[in-house]
Amino acid sequence: MRILKRILVFLFLVLIPFQDSILQATPLRFAGSSLSVVPLTILALIYFSEWLLRGVYDIDRRALIGSLYVVLVTLLNFVVFGIQSQGVNLIVKAINVGVLLILFLMPIFSVDYSDVDTVRWGVLCAFFVSVVAVLLGDFGLLPQLIQNPVFHNTPIDDLRPRGLAKESSMLSLQIVTLGLLAMHISTSKVGRMVIGVITALLIIYSGSKGGILTILITLLVLPLLRRALSWRQAFAFILIFVPLGFVAYQRMVEQIAGNFLSETTTAATRLSVAVCGVMTVLKHPFGVGLGGALPAMYENLPRALEWVRLRSPVPLNFSEVNEYLFSSTNSGTKIMFLEITIMFGVPAAIVCLYFLISLIIRANRENFVFLLIALVASSIAILTYVDGLILYNIPLLYGLTLYELRKRQNTSGRI
Repeated sequence: MRILKRILVFLFLVLIPFQDSILQATPLRFAGSSLSVVPLTILALIYFSEWLLRGVYDIDRRALIGSLYVVLVTLLNFVVFGIQSQGVNLIVKAINVGVLLILFLMPIFSVDYSDVDTVRWGVLCAFFVSVVAVLLGDFGLLPQLIQNPVFHNTPIDDLRPRGLAKESSMLSLQIVTLGLLAMHISTSKVGRMVIGVITALLIIYSGSKGGILTILITLLVLPLLRRALSWRQAFAFILIFVPLGFVAYQRMVEQIAGNFLSETTTAATRLSVAVCGVMTVLKHPFGVGLGGALPAMYENLPRALEWVRLRSPVPLNFSEVNEYLFSSTNSGTKIMFLEITIMFGVPAAIVCLYFLISLIIRANRENFVFLLIALVASSIAILTYVDGLILYNIPLLYGLTLYELRKRQNTSGRI
């Protein structure tokens, strides 16, 4: 069983880059976006079976309180919204979202990362897969191998690189997290340097405005967190990232040139659903539960659209977000933190912020520089522009950071 679990952990890691798979065309739907869901689900069943066979049904108090809160809020909002919305069964919807949350939390709190070789090679292989996918699919070396229905269930809606992810913003976060994790576990200084340069170049190449801005903000924040930079570190920082920052800026200007805001649907959609989310939270400060996000959106989105339309200084393209009023497909705020806050309210928002800030502080204290950069970048991403429930590179980062911090308490070694 131990060998099987190691194999499943390795497969979970290697398959993380595959974030737009054909499994979405099965009954799994959105849950099947990532191929990592398969080994992760098997691991969940194994862990649950072992827990049952142990005969000692101990449950962490915080997990119990959190679970009871989620169930209570969900049941109360079935009373508020009913169990049907736009032809969608909200009970089934709640179960699906609940499973997604459990699978997202597993790599943070349950997956065993103690096997050094499994984790090292799994992360390195995952990063290698991400890089090769961009080279083959987006750079044009062998596009038919990547740009096909097996690896991409989502139609291409722009020409920006996306690797094996749904879109360029997800690709940029995938490259950042996997690249920095690979740098953290690498035992070679030259290897770290090579991985770092590849990571930076691919972020710029991705063309993701959110990804590029996130990295630039992270690099500005890092010296403030790392006040004790040596002169060598400071020189390396300037030598590497200032030129890359300039190139990134030029790349971003190219992306937003012309009548970008008027032509693209992205700005109008993200602004409208974000305002809708804020309105929902103000109306339901303790959340709408696992099944209430959809009817809450239908309730508040018309007002949000009007609010954005009246206050926007430039004309916006609302064609995409207008479709949300008549379809449950792809509806959501596209911001993970806001989604969590909508479902579980202000208490969940406080818990999430505390978790992220404490991880960043502890990683900084323990001198985990690469993990620190990844944590700051991923935190900015999930707070502003990424919906990450199917992006398992995010919980992998948090889970490995927690493991490293626990390990540091007992030894000075690393993975």
